[in-house]
Amino acid sequence: MGATMLAATTDANLCYITAEQAVAAFKARQLSPVELMRAVIPRCESVNPKVNALTHMYFDWALEEAKEAERRYARGGGNPRPLEGIPLAIKDLHPVKGEITTWGSKIFEGVRADYTLPIVQRLLDAGAILHIRTTTPEFAHTGHCHSPLWGATRNPWNTEYSSGGSSGGSAVAVATGMTTLADGDDGGGSIRIPSSANGVFGFKPPFGRNPGCLLPTNHDWILHLGPITRSVGDAIIMQNIMSGSHPDDIVSLKPKIDVPLKGGSMKGKKVAFSMDLGYFPVDSEVRQNTLAAVDVFKSLGGDVVEGRCRLESGSLRRLDDSLGRAVRLCGRPPPSSMEVRDGSLCKGTARARHQPQLCQGQANGVRAGRDVQEAQSDPSRARVSAVSPDRRAVGCGMA
Repeated sequence: MGATMLAATTDANLCYITAEQAVAAFKARQLSPVELMRAVIPRCESVNPKVNALTHMYFDWALEEAKEAERRYARGGGNPRPLEGIPLAIKDLHPVKGEITTWGSKIFEGVRADYTLPIVQRLLDAGAILHIRTTTPEFAHTGHCHSPLWGATRNPWNTEYSSGGSSGGSAVAVATGMTTLADGDDGGGSIRIPSSANGVFGFKPPFGRNPGCLLPTNHDWILHLGPITRSVGDAIIMQNIMSGSHPDDIVSLKPKIDVPLKGGSMKGKKVAFSMDLGYFPVDSEVRQNTLAAVDVFKSLGGDVVEGRCRLESGSLRRLDDSLGRAVRLCGRPPPSSMEVRDGSLCKGTARARHQPQLCQGQANGVRAGRDVQEAQSDPSRARVSAVSPDRRAVGCGMA
């Protein structure tokens, strides 16, 4: 970012620069970490009442940290850290020692953590400044972002709709310029769903690449912690800082592998992608964008392969059970009594008045659940339906 561009940058625009741009501007003495933080804080105060994405704010502390970062850059030879002075949002599911971490539950309202999650500590050690905590559904158990403690987090593009979840608060904070970087975790789409719904970039790292939580969840093979950002470059920086083994998580004992930055080579690296797992029809634009990304990986020398999935009749019961469990966790009635209309569930009910409508994909999931019930009475039909040419869904689980 050049000096001319910075001179014309308003506080509103500052809220949307990337971490890469900010660090470059800090080093060139074209921008100060204090200036960036003083732009982000009013943004939080003005935007959050409309979207309800934040749980706790640390603005006074964050400004003091920004002043210290400013001094590090001013010293020149002070060797600023990779994320020195960058605003960071941490999901209110990830413990920060001495600070309240609620897990979205009234059970933990006011409870202060006695340790810091390893990936959070690594980000803080890299110079990022924690200024806000972001919302999560209770114990992160749903694909939207609504909890008894914090209420509903709304989509900034249309506040009548859900932000997605469970890292909905983090994705909304990034999308609205309330932070530069945010973290999340992903078991059944908790980074990917809200990132998609809010127009930001989220990455679910491979299993064991980033250390997870302490017991009882650090042996969880499905829950991966990762970045939510406004650019791929920022996600790479965050991921490279968070990754690597840690003694608190036995499954993280893999060699640290840095993701190559822009201009890097993918030669010798395997890249797997999944276009269609049989759950829902793939939108033509999604298909086009995925194939474009595949071409980029190939052009960088990557060994690209497509992963495919066949749903066999023996798995239908498990899929149906998972759907039922997901519905129960959402606090909604079973599929047979759900109303599906225009992509919303139970529209017009008391719950819909205080919880945003759910996305079309979730409505498709309800239809898929009905298909499962019908298919169970005829396994041969289920098998054919599962691999039918139009690849229509026969089940919806917490993937």
